[in-house]
Amino acid sequence: MYRVLKRHGFRKIMPRSKHPKKASKEVIETSKKLTAEQKNLETLTQIKKNESK
Repeated sequence: MYRVLKRHGFRKIMPRSKHPKKASKEVIETSKKLTAEQKNLETLTQIKKNESK
């Protein structure tokens, strides 16, 4: 069986353990905080628009 696999070029492909361009944990946490702040600003501007109407 192993000879057949070798003849047909079979090789076991394993997933990589970590993406090479993945950001560090600090960068990810900072991004989450910035995203939360942006959402807060958007909701505040929507509230102000509704109050002015």
